[in-house]
Amino acid sequence: SAEQRLTSGRTLLSSEEDDVNLVSVERSTRTGARALRVNGKVDASTNADDMRTQRLLAHAPLLLHPAARSVLVVGLGSGVTIRSALRHGVEVLHCVEISRAVVRASSRWFGDENGQCLHDPRVKLILDDARRYVERTTYRYDVVISEPSNPWMSGVGNLYTVEFFQKLRERLNPGGLLCQWIHTYNLDSDTLAMVMRTVRSVFPHVHVLRLDNGDLALIASTASVEPAQEALTERMRQPAVQHELADLLASHPLAFLGLQLIAAEDLERFSGTGAVQTDDRPVLEYRAARTLHSGVAAVIPEKIFRTGTRHGWVRRQLESRDGAGPELIEFCELARDQYDPDIY
Repeated sequence: SAEQRLTSGRTLLSSEEDDVNLVSVERSTRTGARALRVNGKVDASTNADDMRTQRLLAHAPLLLHPAARSVLVVGLGSGVTIRSALRHGVEVLHCVEISRAVVRASSRWFGDENGQCLHDPRVKLILDDARRYVERTTYRYDVVISEPSNPWMSGVGNLYTVEFFQKLRERLNPGGLLCQWIHTYNLDSDTLAMVMRTVRSVFPHVHVLRLDNGDLALIASTASVEPAQEALTERMRQPAVQHELADLLASHPLAFLGLQLIAAEDLERFSGTGAVQTDDRPVLEYRAARTLHSGVAAVIPEKIFRTGTRHGWVRRQLESRDGAGPELIEFCELARDQYDPDIY
């Protein structure tokens, strides 16, 4: 459709309604950034923070997995996550997306950012509901990246339930990783803790990584995740990966490992005990909606963050090196603490 100037400093580039969603693409008249809206909610954009999150959702699990060959991505969005995943040399990547209009908008308006990833022969697009696909497929993956919309959106809550995470666990190969996106903005700490409890009820090992302001990745697995720096360094030195990580200020192994916000050993202290999100008690989308316009943001208490650094990947890497004394470790902790004081 023809461009239309909106009253809020945005230009409407396209709008399409399919059988499940109303999908529009807008461009900021101030910054030029494009945004993909699904039913009015921005689900992807080309602004710097969103690009960092979309890319790190792929890089985080694929750098932590020793040899990922098959990947499932839940939700196409802009397609940027798929492009970043393909940089790691995966052999098969399946993407399940429910909306044809999202597919068309992604290809038309975000092709430069996603490299027209859907034309890559390794990629198979599955137009289906994610729950239905995961429950029916027999395919198994090394890595699953789940990035649905915010949990206050109607119909999204069933991608955050115990039952769905159980199905995802069944679809993982031995040693496989789930990377689950969740956010802190417009979400209270108790609701965020419930999401973490839900994942922990299925996966015994869950690390929390900070992707950007307000965006987190839960790295969940049935086995402990302990990165080996030599192997991690080798994976990070792949030219296509190294170039993109440099843009994300995470090109050094310690900088990447420093994204860890809470170690698996300490997550229970934040998530605690209590209700979880289940198919027959889907409380998440109602609890999340209550804080949508409140301006609140979930906060990781400082005492938990401080404990997490003692159990974290950076500390263990530094302690395993000759000459890595307490002063260097303290410096790294202080640097992380200054990285985003609002989150910590």
